[in-house]
Amino acid sequence: MNLVLMPMWLLSGSVFPASEAAGWMRVVIAINPLSWPTDALRGSVLGEPAGVFAWAGAAAF
Repeated sequence: MNLVLMPMWLLSGSVFPASEAAGWMRVVIAINPLSWPTDALRGSVLGEPAGVFAWAGAAAF
């Protein structure tokens, strides 16, 4: 289980911002299901709009 969850967590944008990642990592972060609730939570904490896809992904996850 850790073999799957640890890379997903590291590539979710919760450890480092996705904007600072390399190009191929941004693609992986964008399709990673853990990045959607991370974006939604970050948006709600910082007062930024999270977007429809972030909340839909968080609800589905």
